[in-house]
Amino acid sequence: MAAGFLSGRYTRQNPHPQDGRRSKAEFPVVEYGQGYQVIDQLKLIAAVHQVSVANVALAWIFAKKFITSVIIGVNRLEQLEDNLKALNLKLSAAEMERLDTVSQRPETYPASFLKMTGDQQMREKLGEEKWQDAQNIFFA
Repeated sequence: MAAGFLSGRYTRQNPHPQDGRRSKAEFPVVEYGQGYQVIDQLKLIAAVHQVSVANVALAWIFAKKFITSVIIGVNRLEQLEDNLKALNLKLSAAEMERLDTVSQRPETYPASFLKMTGDQQMREKLGEEKWQDAQNIFFA
């Protein structure tokens, strides 16, 4: 949740709420321009499902098969209760794609070079499915 950034509490109009966790420290580092684009999509999806922005962010993370655990950090019981609702939220493939697309980081060297050239011997040894899984982990 990037220390609450993806909760929807942080906006372009109020980037540092006075009592917000991120108001004390800019950690983890967020690229705000892209971050707010992600939040815009989270808000649209949350409105459709009539849930909180945090629910959508967590459901998006839960749906990623390569993520093995999610750590939530709450200060109040209401936050915990709200976060747990995300377990029942199922996002559509189109919603997942929207969030994946808007959050995609531009590739930089060396990842861009490695992906461009590929290692054919490694690909053959791993097999196509495992090769694609490795690409998703290292280059997502």
